[in-house]
Amino acid sequence: NIQDSMEHFVRGGSSAIEKLGDSFLVEPLCNESLLLWGASIPLLYPDHTERVNLLHELIRNNMPPDSSDILFPVSRFQVESCNWNESELQRCKLEILCWRLRISDMLGHFI
Repeated sequence: NIQDSMEHFVRGGSSAIEKLGDSFLVEPLCNESLLLWGASIPLLYPDHTERVNLLHELIRNNMPPDSSDILFPVSRFQVESCNWNESELQRCKLEILCWRLRISDMLGHFI
């Protein structure tokens, strides 16, 4: 049973959680799925207005509570552990979307 297997890893502490990530290849799968999402943005959001709304939503969701601090931490568009949360996922999506918007097929729509 997969539930029992996962509980076995979780009982072992943080090193066991890393083993869980390695065993199920969670991190590489998450990273590849995020990059695939970025590459398929023109297909998922064919209308320019949808892309603008997506960008606006991701920026709004990633704004820190104190709006005077508007700098985002730099990452490599990667989930770095199997313990990521929704805010980390949204930050990765924002970074990937910004990267994707700099590619010529998308760039022309935003100039």
